[in-house]
Amino acid sequence: KTGIVSITGPTRDHATVADAVTAIQPKGGTAILDSLIGVVEQVPLTDRRVIVLITDGYDEASESSIDAALPVLKRTQATVYVIAVGGVAGACCL
Repeated sequence: KTGIVSITGPTRDHATVADAVTAIQPKGGTAILDSLIGVVEQVPLTDRRVIVLITDGYDEASESSIDAALPVLKRTQATVYVIAVGGVAGACCL
């Protein structure tokens, strides 16, 4: 299990965000629900709560259920944007 890895901290610099997205290297199994719960626990919540989920849509490794993840996300009032990278991301869990 790899866990969540930060590529860059919070920033408003568009070039930094673009470089961070370009640096992403896919590996291992996908754990969408575990990742969503984990990011909420690791990232301090600010006035604007946005999570950008880059996924193929296959959650084959989460130990958490959708019933556990949804209340956590709802409590944070985060907006989740999903970026599809092949697979079935359009039919993702949320």
